[in-house]
Amino acid sequence: TRFPGVLRDNVWKSLNHLPKRFTLEPYRDAQGHLSLPIAKGKISFVRKVDFHGKVEINGVPYFIRRELEGQYVVATILTQQKKMVVKHEKEIIKTFSFPIKGHIINPVVVRKKKRT
Repeated sequence: TRFPGVLRDNVWKSLNHLPKRFTLEPYRDAQGHLSLPIAKGKISFVRKVDFHGKVEINGVPYFIRRELEGQYVVATILTQQKKMVVKHEKEIIKTFSFPIKGHIINPVVVRKKKRT
């Protein structure tokens, strides 16, 4: 958007926010380096399939399909299941194992369910 501050102000109340008491201190080691855990949930990436039929997620190439060259896919990491699901036009194309090191924690902020 041309005016990101205006957009932020318009949606501010509908966004999830960290609790006021939240701090990063429990995640720092003796040298002050951060070691953040991964929370249960989903992380999605939109990627364009290259001419080899691959996409890159976190620096790792994944072969999807050569027929999808130039098309966009959505790769969603399901942290609790330690897998990645790749979809094209809402259809699951591939599923990969996605190793995650360390302990997976509950989210700090719980999303409010929308009423329908």
